[in-house]
Amino acid sequence: MSSTIEVPCRVDYRSVNAATFYEETSRIDFLSATGCMIRSRQLPKSGDLELRVYLPSGDWPLRVDHAQVTWGHWDGFTVEFISMPAKDQQRLQDYLANVPVKQADVSLWHDHVGLACAESEAWDD
Repeated sequence: MSSTIEVPCRVDYRSVNAATFYEETSRIDFLSATGCMIRSRQLPKSGDLELRVYLPSGDWPLRVDHAQVTWGHWDGFTVEFISMPAKDQQRLQDYLANVPVKQADVSLWHDHVGLACAESEAWDD
C-alpha cells in the first residue's frame, strides 16, 4: 500500500532531455512511493526530470532516474516516478512505512497528479 505524506524536504532536479543543462533546488511538500509534489516558482523547461530527494532522515539522497511532470501551476508541479533504482525504491517504501504520518489534505494534489491511488477508499473515510 502506498501512502502519501506531508513531508517537507529538499529536492534537486534537472531536465534529462533539455538542450542546455540546468539544475534547480526546491522543496517537496507531499511524497508517495509513486510521485511527489514539488513546490517551486521555477517550472521545469522539460517534462522529463532526474531527481535527488533528501529525506529528513539525513541519509544519502534517493535517486529517481526518470520522473515525468504530470501537472504544473504557478507555484509548483507534480511528478510521477517512472524509473528509480530498486534499492532507492525500497528505501522510500521503508521511509513511508515508518514515518509518523501527519494528517494532510492531499485531495487537490491527488486530483492533479493523475497517479493511481491504491488507497482511494481510505480517503473517503
